Amino acid sequence: MTTTTTTSKKPGRPRKVKVDTQIKELPRNPLAFEVLDLASKQRSVSKKIEVLQKYQDLSLKMLFIWNFYEELINIFNIELSKPFDNQMFTPTQILNDYIKKKLNEDLKITPHELGIELNNSLILWGIEKAKFFNDKST
Repeated sequence: MTTTTTTSKKPGRPRKVKVDTQIKELPRNPLAFEVLDLASKQRSVSKKIEVLQKYQDLSLKMLFIWNFYEELINIFNIELSKPFDNQMFTPTQILNDYIKKKLNEDLKITPHELGIELNNSLILWGIEKAKFFNDKST
């Protein structure tokens, strides 16, 4: 849908500006740069988020994560270096909370979406934590 608004630069000289309110369709499985380019062309934050949600996939999620890598690693180190009984969050909770705070977006990334190596590491971490609490209760 296209709407036309009239603005004037100088008194008496109205200028017509076309504002496209529809989001351009991208090809199936667009590249990350195409999605980011389309999002950057949107005027409002809500439209930018709409584009990112519409074309979200793991590669885009990982780009956002890598953009904030150092800060995120520090948060992981602080939380996961604590003894198990003092840890308040799982690694995926930390990641999702970080994304929500930085991007104001609730993506709900799961360990499975992070790849097999990280998924296996998280499973091992969970097993070790469960063993710790099991040994502590006996």
